[in-house]
Amino acid sequence: MRIFYHGAHGRDDVQAASPVEADESEARAVLARLGPSGSFLGVLLSQGRTLQLYFNPDATIHAEVLKEEELDIRSTTVTVPLAELLLEAAYRNEDFERKIGFSRVTWHDEKLKRA
Repeated sequence: MRIFYHGAHGRDDVQAASPVEADESEARAVLARLGPSGSFLGVLLSQGRTLQLYFNPDATIHAEVLKEEELDIRSTTVTVPLAELLLEAAYRNEDFERKIGFSRVTWHDEKLKRA
């Protein structure tokens, strides 16, 4: 899969416009190196979807699945271990909500406006 990221300690940023190929273990290594608030990892999924993981100031992670064509976002806030499970689900083509359903997090839907 192709990924992009910002703020991974010891690694140069990879812009969303120029994602790089990475296997699951490489993506996990990037996630483990993400720094404080503002760092993020994006994983380009099939069918024009992107999983995006952003670090919050309180060390939780804002996780969202963006459907680019429809400009729909489904998001939640998770811990690092849950973010790792979402990353695993992305690489194994599993349902995100089912993968972390045991955690009982609440997902939110948002529609973005076209510019």
